[in-house]
Amino acid sequence: MAVQITASLRPRLLSITGSRYEYQLHGRWPRPPEISYLRLRGYWLQRAGFSAGQRVKVHVADGCITIVPAQ
Repeated sequence: MAVQITASLRPRLLSITGSRYEYQLHGRWPRPPEISYLRLRGYWLQRAGFSAGQRVKVHVADGCITIVPAQ
């Protein structure tokens, strides 16, 4: 019997976290600056029409991020 996943397409409340790129500068390891980090994961992505390995385009505007399938 197959398991049925029911994932709502309701709005999600996510948190932007911080992450750091690791890099070396002039032979020293200064603390890299913190950057914003957002991870999207869940059955709701599949229900919205996205699949693992699929390429997407990310459109960025002032205060808005839109993710659409790449053609």
